[in-house]
Amino acid sequence: MGGQKNQSAPATVPVKLTLPGGTDTNPATPWENERLAKPKVFPEGIITSPDGVSVEIAAYLNMFVGDKVTLSWHGEIIRTEISQAQVGQPVTVAVGREIIERAGDSDMLEVRYEIRDIVNNWSRWSLPTYVEVEAGDSTLPAPVTPQAPDMQLDLDQLSGADVQVLVIAHADIQSGDQLVLSVERSTAEGMPLETWSASQTVSGQTTFHEFMVPNAQFQPIAQGRARLYYRVNTPSGSSQRSKSLSLKIVGQPMELPLPRVPAAEQNGGVLDPSSRNVRAEVPAYYFMSQGNDVHLFWMGKTEGGANVMHDELKTVAGGDVGSPVEFVIPDENVSLLAGGSVEVYYTVNTFGRAFFRSPSLSLTVGQDNAAPLPLPTILEAANNLLDPADTANGATVVIAASASLRQGDHVRVTWNGPKGSDEKEKVIGAAEAGQDVSLVFSSALVNANEGEQVLVSYRVTRADGTVQDSGVYSVRVASAWSSLPAPTMDTVQNDDIVNPALIPATGATVRVRYEMRADDRVKVIWVGASRHETAEQAAGSGTTELVFQLPKALIEASENAQAVLSYQVSRSGVDKESERRTLTVRSALSFNTAPVTLDGQAFLVPAHPDVLPTLPAGTSVERVATGGTPPYAYGSSNPLVAHVSETGLATVRGKGSATISVTDAAGQSLSYEVTVTGVVQCFSLGTGKFGDMSAAAGQHGGRLPTIHELRAIYGVWGNKWPLVKNQTWSSTQARVTPFGKTYYVKNLGNGAEVDAYTYSAIPAIGIR
Repeated sequence: MGGQKNQSAPATVPVKLTLPGGTDTNPATPWENERLAKPKVFPEGIITSPDGVSVEIAAYLNMFVGDKVTLSWHGEIIRTEISQAQVGQPVTVAVGREIIERAGDSDMLEVRYEIRDIVNNWSRWSLPTYVEVEAGDSTLPAPVTPQAPDMQLDLDQLSGADVQVLVIAHADIQSGDQLVLSVERSTAEGMPLETWSASQTVSGQTTFHEFMVPNAQFQPIAQGRARLYYRVNTPSGSSQRSKSLSLKIVGQPMELPLPRVPAAEQNGGVLDPSSRNVRAEVPAYYFMSQGNDVHLFWMGKTEGGANVMHDELKTVAGGDVGSPVEFVIPDENVSLLAGGSVEVYYTVNTFGRAFFRSPSLSLTVGQDNAAPLPLPTILEAANNLLDPADTANGATVVIAASASLRQGDHVRVTWNGPKGSDEKEKVIGAAEAGQDVSLVFSSALVNANEGEQVLVSYRVTRADGTVQDSGVYSVRVASAWSSLPAPTMDTVQNDDIVNPALIPATGATVRVRYEMRADDRVKVIWVGASRHETAEQAAGSGTTELVFQLPKALIEASENAQAVLSYQVSRSGVDKESERRTLTVRSALSFNTAPVTLDGQAFLVPAHPDVLPTLPAGTSVERVATGGTPPYAYGSSNPLVAHVSETGLATVRGKGSATISVTDAAGQSLSYEVTVTGVVQCFSLGTGKFGDMSAAAGQHGGRLPTIHELRAIYGVWGNKWPLVKNQTWSSTQARVTPFGKTYYVKNLGNGAEVDAYTYSAIPAIGIR
């Protein structure tokens, strides 16, 4: 500065390239380092007292002052730091009573350790040592996990299945006691996660009590550890704890999810350098908890290879757990990367200072295409229509502030009309920079283009020489009388045919659209069998469409004739009629829609629906459509109840209700409801004794006919009868003899009648 050199104070940065414990020799176990010696537990043998317990960690490769050793006693953590005197020597770590009591008793208690040096290089975990501990009050046996032989739970073999945990029956577990299972979990790095627990009340005697631990509880701790134990809480308030079961969790460990940049996701994976307020998101991760430090790194490369970097650290608050962590990237750290690329990743430091790094998200940054200029607008125009009456002081062309005009920029606005054009120029001053800019064109120019389409655009020559052209804004200059196109009517298509059946009872909807002025008054005119004019409506400011209703009766009165539809506009005391629309009004379809009941008795055979007897009165109705557009098509909603012919004759087929409808060629449709009550269905029962045939009829929901009903059946069917044409049982008793009762039988083939004893084998029919 000022020709002199100034040097900052030096900064000392520790650099260390070796791993504590040396490089792992077995890549197949990425979370363990076989070069670390197993820890030794003292006193040797079974630990029966919580006092005087220690663990010896052998001297390891690359042992340095400041190394942080973390000992895991069955998941309970003890930390110590290597001093100068300890370098190259075994390290003894005392295990306090509270640690032993908290970890509890176990037949296979796991002890292991890890080391992180002063630059956070990680040794990985040592291989574990297992010891038996009987130093607490854990009198109950440890739980059992059948899916984890040799204390190893393989998540890949589980294929998503939940994990079965069994509490074996014990004399100290009685009916009414509460069992509480706890699963303490730690990740592959040794970071503890929230304990999972479940409880159940013991009911009755059994050989074991089952818990199912959701598979999802183990996924975050793949390559980590789980410690399982349970408590027995009695109704009297006493509590006992079981021994612990330590499980090694095998499987693919979960990774931190990729960071997200939504602005790039929405642009096909390419980041637009003109984007503003770009957000980078860190998705919620599986071990997220309050106090975690989330550090985002934005590592950009410009098109020329220069580095553009940004980083930001946020601490997870309690209310943010389970939600993404958002970072806003400064605009200049985005725009400078035009034509380049950026890598985004983040790190997580936990409350225990465990360190995690996410995979990197690689993004391409697009070229810098300047944002297009906004279209110009005209202050006095509405809905792209400019009324000369509103431009007594001229037409104001506005360039929006989003054009980002700067001091020294040169603006030229062009008004291009068929009957008059002009240009206006302006140099942007300091007070106008970044603001809306207005230029006024004369009212005479507006009036000269009355009734015409005018095109307005502008060109900006930036102070640095860059030239930009806006798009073209098209505006129509209204005339005293713009064209008045014919109105439209809902339900009427381009064929101009009015179908009264399609018009609702509220009337026909007529729509009027033209270049309206606020003071216009409009009415619709119908000229058919009579002339009708609606009440006037005021157009109002900004209106583009008016809606009118014509009474349906007015239209029906013009059936089978033509009518003319138009509207009239009153403006400044002058009336003008629109173009006329000639409509053809068809006649409405006519059809008796009153409901009808057919109660005449008809003996029908469902098994032969196409064979009919002579039908008596009350079993059919004929209604014929008129009007509308022939031909007509008749139909029944339930042919099993009522059948309708092509001419509209409806005949009974079964009891119930059906809708008989007719539709003409124009699509008009009417219908009526028919209820059938008098149909008697006949069905064959085979041959047998009277009692057997009577029972068979009942099983089919029917009964045997009386002799009078058989006579009626024969009377309407004659020789067309489709079932058995032989003697047929009736339910009418004929006489009583010393040999038993007799019942009338009738021959439905020739009409002859006799009687027969009940034990005779005779054909029968049932009715219902």
